[in-house]
Amino acid sequence: TPPALTASFRLDQAKAAALAPVFAAAGAPPLLISGDLTFGVDVTASGYTAKTWEATLGGAMTASGADIKVSGIDLAKLGKILEKAPHKPRSADLRAALLSGATGFTAMTISGNFVNGALNLGSSTLTGKAGSINLSGSIDLPDRSLTAVVKAQPTVPGYRSAPALTVALSGPWAKPKREADLA
Repeated sequence: TPPALTASFRLDQAKAAALAPVFAAAGAPPLLISGDLTFGVDVTASGYTAKTWEATLGGAMTASGADIKVSGIDLAKLGKILEKAPHKPRSADLRAALLSGATGFTAMTISGNFVNGALNLGSSTLTGKAGSINLSGSIDLPDRSLTAVVKAQPTVPGYRSAPALTVALSGPWAKPKREADLA
């Protein structure tokens, strides 16, 4: 019988900037620029090597944060574009705001389950003055890849609810393919 691993990790009030080198060493892109983070992970695995543990990883993960700044999307810019041209915004402008820049969020909650080394995202939201983001999909740890959908809903002055715009991410997590859905 292979050895079994059971672990519980807690990280409270960590600074996102201080964790950036840890994520970079794992090959993950620098998405979280700043903020206070809390993580909780309860996992099990079995096998004789770290690679096998990673591939057999099962369990749960939760994360929360406050005053988070995320790179790769500019919700404030999206809101301004939609405010100026609500019925006919330029696709190039929307695409640029969806795929670059940074956004600050007041709160972040993310949950997920590990199954055979893949983290399947559950309820995952970031909210702030510029709008909100909902995440869904999975992150495969052994393959260092992801398949995810980012549903962005910017705050647009004068509108109760702005349209949600999505970005699909797929491929290696260090440099995933990003496709904006502007339909």
